[in-house]
Amino acid sequence: MAGIPSDGPSVRVLGAEDDEALWSLRRRALTESPHAFTTHPDEHPSWPAFRELQSERRADGDQRGLGAYLAGTLVGMAVVVREGRIKARHRAHLYSVYVAPEARRAGVGRALVEAAIEAARALGAEQLELAVGAHNAPAIELYQQLGFRRWGVQPRAVRMDGHDLDEIWMALVLDASSTEGPTPRS
Repeated sequence: MAGIPSDGPSVRVLGAEDDEALWSLRRRALTESPHAFTTHPDEHPSWPAFRELQSERRADGDQRGLGAYLAGTLVGMAVVVREGRIKARHRAHLYSVYVAPEARRAGVGRALVEAAIEAARALGAEQLELAVGAHNAPAIELYQQLGFRRWGVQPRAVRMDGHDLDEIWMALVLDASSTEGPTPRS
């Protein structure tokens, strides 16, 4: 991309027309930022399998795939999934947040996470949860700025190239009646 548009990113729910761009962006994310995902690049599905999977996900009323665009190009992604179990329906999870390197520091990550928060609310969730690599300071800072609170650490959550990486678990309470985040655990 030659430059970042001055009007900033646009974020929307992804549809079938976005599948090919999303497939390419996700493959790129797994290759260029392997420490950010628990999926290995070799596990990325083929184009036909990905298209079918996306179709199934769109049919599921408890998921929203979000895409961030700059100058008409998909440069960021995120997925919000509401829990299906009756006792956990008040919770949703934020997965697969990624911003292409050339679009970082342009407000794309913030726009994606803000849209994910609204998507979780629209799905009826009262709490949005995520796991982020303990090494990913910029993402952790963004989540904290948006009100997420750390509640735990999963040691050795990911093993890559013989190295174990921890994940920090965070949550944002969306229920307007509560101003407190989850209780941190030691």
